[in-house]
Amino acid sequence: MKKEQCPICYTELEVIECAPCHDCGHLELELKHFKEDLHKYTIYEVYKGLKLQLCDFCDVDFGSYKSAYLGFKDNRRIGYEHFAFVSEVESPALEKDKFCPECQQRLKFLNFLRDLREMIQHEAAAK
Repeated sequence: MKKEQCPICYTELEVIECAPCHDCGHLELELKHFKEDLHKYTIYEVYKGLKLQLCDFCDVDFGSYKSAYLGFKDNRRIGYEHFAFVSEVESPALEKDKFCPECQQRLKFLNFLRDLREMIQHEAAAK
């Protein structure tokens, strides 16, 4: 069986159970919240075609990510006010995903982060 590496740091990924949020779904607390039906989940276009499925906490908290972490060099942040609604998740369910123990994120978020950083880098090179 082929081992998959993190798209950010290349650490070997582990398979874990996750709640539907692509940002915090790997956290034990979020798994508990999911089982208690505490959150709603929504799919958003977060940046120029890049989409994430987020819980109703992470969508409003997303703007707290530092610009450098996301790949911006100009202190820009991506907040909820910049999101484009795509759809609500009608029947959210637990799912298996891969997880990077070094980056402390699930693969769906790490792929988004890699794609966002690449897009930002291409935009900067085009200027």
